[in-house]
Amino acid sequence: MVNRTSIKTSNSQITQSSVPRVAVFVGGTAGIGKLTLGGLARLGLDFKAYVIGRKESEVSFRPFTEDLQAANPKASIIWVEGEVSLLSEAKRVCDHIKTLETSIDLLFMTPGFAPFNGRKSKLHSSSFETHLTTLRYIRRSRHRARTQLLHTHVLP
Repeated sequence: MVNRTSIKTSNSQITQSSVPRVAVFVGGTAGIGKLTLGGLARLGLDFKAYVIGRKESEVSFRPFTEDLQAANPKASIIWVEGEVSLLSEAKRVCDHIKTLETSIDLLFMTPGFAPFNGRKSKLHSSSFETHLTTLRYIRRSRHRARTQLLHTHVLP
């Protein structure tokens, strides 16, 4: 694993000429995606980020977006609603972004969750947990997003 000092050193070398002009954050409404978007915005550089998230995430994500816009007026953060665990939705949001952009410099994919509080189901021990079945579909939708964006040469 890369140490934190190396990461900070590398990130400090990002300039206006090397910052990703267009970034897509699939599921970047919490956790590492949100932290990465915040770090990128706080650099004070000109860039555009599309954040794809569930409808119910938008309300809680909006204050974060407003804070980032206030801290960096050069940044353009665009909310794209989509349930990316569904393959059809992954395709739809990618098609939408492809109509708006000719290239994408950064694709950050973090949809999903990990249950840290143990098993919630009271069902028989052989039944699948919701997070396990959801992860299966999220993996497939990540692949769909990658192939949709790569297939049309949107990513350099």
